[in-house]
Amino acid sequence: MTVEQAPLAVPRLRELDALRGFALGGILLVNIEIMSDPSGFAPGAARTLSEALFHNKFYVLFSFLFGYSPTMQFRSAERAGVSGLGDSAAARIARALSAVAASRAVGRFRCRTADFGI
Repeated sequence: MTVEQAPLAVPRLRELDALRGFALGGILLVNIEIMSDPSGFAPGAARTLSEALFHNKFYVLFSFLFGYSPTMQFRSAERAGVSGLGDSAAARIARALSAVAASRAVGRFRCRTADFGI
């Protein structure tokens, strides 16, 4: 009787988790402005500080970390010997292009329906 050993689990990267939390906290800070008053802060020091330090900074960080997660999952799957996503580079490129095409189609649909208040 043979017993298969499971591959050793790679521990979570606490630094990445901390960065994700930091990015989500920053996004919350940016959105608090809109949640507190839909017109946003009045022109002045608070608005200037918010725009200089927070706007669009945390979205970039969160997007990078969100995109990096599948990379870590693929590497983990390769270490475990699992390859269910297709081995060829052509298959990966085809999946990426189909995802881009689908997101563009959704974006076009949303732009057209926004004119009608849907």
